[in-house]
Amino acid sequence: MRKVILDVDTGTDDAIAIMCAIQAEELDVLAVCTVNGNRGVGYTTENTLRLLEYLGREEIPVYRGCALPMVSTLPKWRRPEIPFGGYEFKAQEVHGDYLDLPHSQNKKAEEMDAVSYYIKTLTETKEKITLVPVGPLTNLARALEAHPDLPQYIQRVVFSAGSVSLTENGAVAGVGNDANGPADPAALQKVLASGIPLVMLDAS
Repeated sequence: MRKVILDVDTGTDDAIAIMCAIQAEELDVLAVCTVNGNRGVGYTTENTLRLLEYLGREEIPVYRGCALPMVSTLPKWRRPEIPFGGYEFKAQEVHGDYLDLPHSQNKKAEEMDAVSYYIKTLTETKEKITLVPVGPLTNLARALEAHPDLPQYIQRVVFSAGSVSLTENGAVAGVGNDANGPADPAALQKVLASGIPLVMLDAS
């Protein structure tokens, strides 16, 4: 079984991703990390807890991650809904705030934050782990920033970031549709330049 860590901004789409991953016989889901994205990290964390409790998979730990993108002072006109503030941002209404599931009763997020969890787990585990971020890449980028040697401990990163075009030296030349990449372009650049083996799912 391939050991994986999911990184999500759970709304309806990432809920499906989590369900598929934990049902896949070839995957061993070690943990789920949450991040700001479709909603603020408070919402995405609660949604993840609700889902795992509803599915009877309370044994899978949840680590709350970054509340803001790496460059949180981007011009407000560019991405006014970061961090997500409420239904006044009509473009984000597709997901809603909370999944239509019972509030998590017993399952809580771990005390350790997602970035610290990445660093501790990846450096202490003998078998390399595959990371599967299906939300913005902020948690991983912050971990790389704090621990520059981290790429050597990662088997690969399978991620969805919209669609991008690259220059010859690997820099981001342009970003396509408005998916996870534009939510934190600095984090995307950090991961693309890290040297980690990458598999990008083009969401164009």
